[in-house]
Amino acid sequence: MTLFAQRVIADDILAVEPGRVFDVLADPDCLATLTPLVARIETDGERWTWQLVEVSALGVTATARFTTIMDIGSEAIRFRPATDVDERASATGHLEVTAEETGGTRVAIDLTATVELPLPRMMSRPVTAVMFATMRGGGSRFADNLLDHLGNPDRRGMDVRAADATSGQAVPA
Repeated sequence: MTLFAQRVIADDILAVEPGRVFDVLADPDCLATLTPLVARIETDGERWTWQLVEVSALGVTATARFTTIMDIGSEAIRFRPATDVDERASATGHLEVTAEETGGTRVAIDLTATVELPLPRMMSRPVTAVMFATMRGGGSRFADNLLDHLGNPDRRGMDVRAADATSGQAVPA
């Protein structure tokens, strides 16, 4: 088994009040409905267990389940892997929801997904390329779903970018 990781960053300005956006992002049922590849999210307080749908690529079919500890603040949601479970996938990062001086709401995400797969380390490039493509497509569809849900009249997709695992700077995918 080899551990693979992909980090993405994305941000956009929505023509919706921050409170409405934050309420959706902090609601596990709504979040599961809007997020592609998420079958359901089970919660126990700050502990959220995410069940993803099955994904097939590079000759491997996998379904991921991972547990995060959610720290839901007033303008940000931070999440990290639960340390008391042995899972082959995890997610770490944060969502920020802030009011813009010019109006609207800035939504930003920084997400690192990791997964253990029965593939050799030399498959790192193709695996992380598939992870990025999946996360980028899912992020774009999530943004569209979020905008539909909020009734945002200024529709545009979120620009999801690959990011360096250490610095967080955008890098070519």
